[in-house]
Amino acid sequence: MTTSNSLYRYRQIKSAIALSLATVATVIGLIFLVWILWTTLINGIEALSPRLLT
Repeated sequence: MTTSNSLYRYRQIKSAIALSLATVATVIGLIFLVWILWTTLINGIEALSPRLLT
């Protein structure tokens, strides 16, 4: 019974570490995507003018 409990605990720890790493990777990716979107919007808004549309 002890081996089963220790194996379960080991798998729980591995799962928690994997979930944490995946969450950190997702947050880092979202930060970069927001940064790209922000830069695009700021530079894009400055480039918009009535002359562009005619």
